[in-house]
Amino acid sequence: MTTMTYEERLHAFAQGKRLRRFRGMLRFPCDTTCDACGSALPNYLYGLRDMEARRDYFVGANCLTRLSQMLILERPFVRANITSAYLAARGIPEELALPHQPRLEDPSHPCCIHGRNGDGHDGA
Repeated sequence: MTTMTYEERLHAFAQGKRLRRFRGMLRFPCDTTCDACGSALPNYLYGLRDMEARRDYFVGANCLTRLSQMLILERPFVRANITSAYLAARGIPEELALPHQPRLEDPSHPCCIHGRNGDGHDGA
């Protein structure tokens, strides 16, 4: 029985796809694997969207770098939320928050979007 090499897995993954990158990344979502090579070790996942099939994939940093070197990725970024795309692609309900991902729409989140300074209090 012959197993595919890393390069062969990446070529098989990219075959027939028009891939564009999402902006940003996901930090260590639990129980996940790289869609390109199957590794369960990525610390960060980068989103890729197949523009033909409108399907989203999530790959580790090494696979993203190698796919970019292979000139597989199209230049423009996808205009979509990477967290929402990950939840939809994995079939996780939107109500469940990913670990390490702040919910910016929460008014109690200490950020400049809601007119608060770093300690969560109004700037006045």
